[in-house]
Amino acid sequence: MSLLDDVSIVVTPNAYKAGTLYGVIPTATEGSDLVTNGGFDTDSDWSGSGSNGWTISGGKASNDGTVGSNNLSQSGILLVDKRYKIEITVSNYVSGNVEVSAGATPRGTMTANGTYTFYQTCTPSTTFYIIANSFDGSVDNVSVKEWTASDMDFTRATAGTRVDENGLVNYADVLGSELVTNGGFTADAVWVKSPSGVTIDGSGFAYFTSGQDTYVFQSIMTIGKQYSISLDYNITSISSGYFGSNFGSGNAILSMAGLSGSGTLSGIITATNSILIIRSSTFDGTITNVSVKEVTRNNVPRIDYTGGGCPHILAEPQRTNLVTYSEEISQYIETNTTVIDNNTTSPDGTVNASKITKDGISANDRVMVDNLVISNTTNYSLSAFIKNDDIVNGGVSTIAARVTGGTLFRRGYEWSGSGLSFSTSYANGTRTNEILEDYGNGWWRVGFSFTSDGTEADIEIDIDRENGTDTTAIFLWGTQVEAGSYPTSYIPTSGSTVTRNQDQFTRDGIASLINSTEGVLFAEISALSDDNTGRYYSLSDGTSSNRIRIGYSFTDNTIRALVISQGNTAFDYTHTTSDIKLFSKVAFSYKQDDFSFWIDGVEVHSDTSGNTPTALSRLSFDDGKISGTGGYFYGKVKQLQVYDTALTDAQLISLTS
Repeated sequence: MSLLDDVSIVVTPNAYKAGTLYGVIPTATEGSDLVTNGGFDTDSDWSGSGSNGWTISGGKASNDGTVGSNNLSQSGILLVDKRYKIEITVSNYVSGNVEVSAGATPRGTMTANGTYTFYQTCTPSTTFYIIANSFDGSVDNVSVKEWTASDMDFTRATAGTRVDENGLVNYADVLGSELVTNGGFTADAVWVKSPSGVTIDGSGFAYFTSGQDTYVFQSIMTIGKQYSISLDYNITSISSGYFGSNFGSGNAILSMAGLSGSGTLSGIITATNSILIIRSSTFDGTITNVSVKEVTRNNVPRIDYTGGGCPHILAEPQRTNLVTYSEEISQYIETNTTVIDNNTTSPDGTVNASKITKDGISANDRVMVDNLVISNTTNYSLSAFIKNDDIVNGGVSTIAARVTGGTLFRRGYEWSGSGLSFSTSYANGTRTNEILEDYGNGWWRVGFSFTSDGTEADIEIDIDRENGTDTTAIFLWGTQVEAGSYPTSYIPTSGSTVTRNQDQFTRDGIASLINSTEGVLFAEISALSDDNTGRYYSLSDGTSSNRIRIGYSFTDNTIRALVISQGNTAFDYTHTTSDIKLFSKVAFSYKQDDFSFWIDGVEVHSDTSGNTPTALSRLSFDDGKISGTGGYFYGKVKQLQVYDTALTDAQLISLTS
């Protein structure tokens, strides 16, 4: 019998969208419609009609907005802790907002015409509500169906970078549909043109003529949103021009100055105007294949390929990059060096890394971030990406944190024909969690953690201390300083500090997929650091009274399994392993008076006494409690599975080996 015969949930580094990491098993299914008269064909079945501003007529439920908050409802059609798919259409909208709710909380809010879909877990009652908040408008086509899926809800509310399948450091983006109409200029249509100097004849190009201020535009963007924009050009000569979202200069444009010949101009902009514009003062040439797609970066889960091979789900704590210019190294203080920004291809695949060349004066040739404000007796992590340009074998580059009035924390890195290695020279201060990671194409991410003994620090990158008076050079990109006991993924900055919020993965309302009587919780995991904090994944009822919690404990290199049943501890065991930063396959099998804990093919502990938890309905990367949730899992996950039966020893050996 295959293990998959008993598996009820499988989550892997798979497909995703903003706010969701898709599960593999089960295939998402929806039940029958639970709402009666969702099309409002008659004035019946809904409580609240005929009062508080609600009327049902002409196939719609309408509200006149005269009452602050009032409900339409159908009671007793839901089950608490079940997950539901809610669909509804808003029309004739004038003002206010209208909400839908499976059981009162949470709520889905609508403030414009359109058809909306919400997914909610029912709590705390069994009543479905349509709630008008000074709402002047109509609703129709209401549908509520039970939704069964292992897709995990994901929250971060900020962007986050990862290493993609090509080994490049970039944001986990989700691109929307194409917004440009007639981007290939196959007809003289849609585009608004300046009176002269630009021609669209339907041949597939927009023709620009030098000597005149000319432009074409479409109103297709929303101010404040991010967009991926691109176009193909063939230009004979150019002195100025731009491609972006406003009629003037600013950060919402891509400059066309200096372009000639054929190529593609592309980038990410944040719209400052609803208008997409291609504008030129003086150039001869053609434009075609114009593309604009909305980019979503917030709340996008990260499938990470760091180290190559199979990917993993990446979950990290909140961190802030305190270095305000992580890529523009010319913003740093230069000592006996020359810096050229945008000189070579960086680990993100674009030409935005800086070249730093020694002036050949002394060994103290460096760039420095000056007077970085820090807190005393606090853990910090310093990291940067470096690449050798022409340093000879045996040359040593260093990165350092020089705390004003305190300790110099430095690590040296020695260049050789085989790449980079830790140097025995220039290793000052007590450093922990040192990293030396190969990112390919000659790039290395290096760094370490330290505990500050002051409130101000200078961050230094020295070029080549072994050959003090030569003129060798390195490339530098992605400098980062973050409060924390280990380095995390790169956080780009360009003029201010940037915060990446913590990753949170949850799935509520899946009692039908979790057998509280017996089963197995399995995951293949590794820790980001052995930092003696509790980091767990769990099955629970959303409280501290019933849960199965597995993860890293508060002592060095330990993995802990804990079972709480109706408020009482039924199983609690902590196992010491060699290195929690390496991947381990961890399984916990539970059944009345029969618990077993397995790691990498070995049963590390068992117990033949204890009750199983009740009413398990939640899978999450935390300690299992919705209220006051803590113990968030920070680490890497290659696979996570839930079985609805307790597996045999032979099956558990197979699963975890």
